[in-house]
Amino acid sequence: MRISEKTIEINFCSQFSALIKNDTIWFGLTQQQEAKLGFDTCIRLEKSLYIFQFKASNIVDGKGCRKFTAPHEQMINLRNLIGKHSLIRRVFYVLPNFGNTDTFNSIGGRVAANSLLLDVENIPIDFAPAIKANGNPKSSHTIFLHPADASGSRIAVIDSEKPEITLETTESLARSISDKSTPAKIILDPRFDGRLNDDAPTQSKEKAIVSYPNELPLFLGRKTMALIV
Repeated sequence: MRISEKTIEINFCSQFSALIKNDTIWFGLTQQQEAKLGFDTCIRLEKSLYIFQFKASNIVDGKGCRKFTAPHEQMINLRNLIGKHSLIRRVFYVLPNFGNTDTFNSIGGRVAANSLLLDVENIPIDFAPAIKANGNPKSSHTIFLHPADASGSRIAVIDSEKPEITLETTESLARSISDKSTPAKIILDPRFDGRLNDDAPTQSKEKAIVSYPNELPLFLGRKTMALIV
């Protein structure tokens, strides 16, 4: 049986939190919000925002490449989330190297350890749609997850012949941030109007030390905001 994106998402988030040794607060989107912003979940660790879009695929071609579908609009939305914030905002496609219950069981459910990360910043900012045989643009791209080469590195190729991107392991990302993260505490206050600023009311006298970029609080809703302190 094919493994769903939701199964990958919930297990990845749990296991990634364990890897970075932090009681991490994960934020998810509604379907409407995801359609607009293009991602599934995100976490804020210190001054950096980590954004993840999960993929699932049980299709492997004759060359051993696992094939994932990525809508063009979604890809552009993800690329635009980085903008001028590449030093504090990281955006990734999560590409699991398994696709069905047989392979899922064979790896003992270790989703994070068996998933590769495609850094969206490595996709050209003006990346064009794929083209059909009749010359019309396709609505989606195909991401090919290639088998490991002799050195053990993994690459992904978009649409067979376009960008060739070296992938990052989940463990390497976790190692790079594990010493920088600190536990966060959430306070929910229905009086928030969708903005995080110094004048926003809180239920705590503790100083707010983390805030989200101005354009991202909308995915938390306008009537109830989460303030991390």
